[in-house]
Amino acid sequence: YTNVAIDFAWYEDNVFSNNDRVEVQWSTDGSTWNTEATFARYNSVTGWKIKNVALPSGAQGQATLYIAFNFISAYGNNCHLDLAHVTGVAPPPPATVTIGTGTSTVGHPYYTFYMDSRTQMLYTSSEIQAAGGSPGEITTIGFYVSSYSSQTMNGFNFRLQNTSLTSLSSWITDGFTTCYSGSYAVTGTGWQLITLQTPFIWDGSNLLLEVCFDNTSYTSSTYVRYTSNSGKTLHYHADNNTGCSMTTVNTSSSRPNLQFVVTPWVGTLTGTGTDSYYHTPISGATIAVPGTAGATTNASGIYTIYNVP
Repeated sequence: YTNVAIDFAWYEDNVFSNNDRVEVQWSTDGSTWNTEATFARYNSVTGWKIKNVALPSGAQGQATLYIAFNFISAYGNNCHLDLAHVTGVAPPPPATVTIGTGTSTVGHPYYTFYMDSRTQMLYTSSEIQAAGGSPGEITTIGFYVSSYSSQTMNGFNFRLQNTSLTSLSSWITDGFTTCYSGSYAVTGTGWQLITLQTPFIWDGSNLLLEVCFDNTSYTSSTYVRYTSNSGKTLHYHADNNTGCSMTTVNTSSSRPNLQFVVTPWVGTLTGTGTDSYYHTPISGATIAVPGTAGATTNASGIYTIYNVP
């Protein structure tokens, strides 16, 4: 499970303002303990108080997770804790993002009619979000193939980067993460997705791709579907050149349709709803966050919303 959180009732009183406290701890092996939160026993207003602790990433997705409450009392005053709950939910499923609906075809980025090819493509954050994407880990990515050449592309690299660029006019030469490197051959038509050797973390900004290869022979090109979009694609192909470091560049309005699978980054939002005048808890209030199931406050005004993008 991910989004693991703990809530409990903790009794606070006004007897001695010393360092009496409870530490909320977690462990994955039962011997090495991590203190995630500390709550003092002393409070000038005596009574039971509801506490919430969202555990960090190290406690998420574990096969076994231990929870402990460590009490410290300077003079032996009692520490009272009750109604402890550990909650967690499964992470959201990966999302398949598809950008572009055009059915015309173009030879880049798999332009194997020539020995060497280099293509850079820019996709905007608004396009990705409109297609159902949210920041997270991209694991597979590719293009819609209409017809294909089975020729192996050697020196093949698939690179990605997060960027603030809104258009392309010259090669971008730095800032990329190489997510696939080696050789690659297209094996069929339809959506042909490459499983990345190194998953890429998309942070929600515009997404820039580079696909390039360096061969010593040529056959015919693989054709992919594209959607016209000016200022978003650069391409060049040549024989006996240097593939991924070619400097000659041409602009193109034929940007290939793109599809990728992204596992969203999510978090947990917890809090307390209170009356703005009396500052007393509000029970039964609906808390809404776009893109989530939301939550309803309990009798103590506490709410927790899971899988928040």
